[in-house]
Amino acid sequence: LVRSGKPYRRFAKFASTTFQRQADTAQSVFRENPRLYYSIQRLNPDRQRLYADLGKTVRRVTEIIVSGRESKFFRLMKSGRAWLLNTRPGS
Repeated sequence: LVRSGKPYRRFAKFASTTFQRQADTAQSVFRENPRLYYSIQRLNPDRQRLYADLGKTVRRVTEIIVSGRESKFFRLMKSGRAWLLNTRPGS
């Protein structure tokens, strides 16, 4: 969003609840020590695989959206929801 050249308030004006929650989390992180976050990323032994998987996932979701494959998107969302809800402590 920074690279869009548009000010944050423009996005915030039309923000959904989810967008606002994510922005709140990002603001909290940006107030933290950047060296700590750099160290966390740099020292993570799985970072290469993590970044590769993240790139693949972004490309996959982009392709699904651009090609209008709504049912495929719904399946992805359902799969992510099931994984997250079944792995949280106390679920």
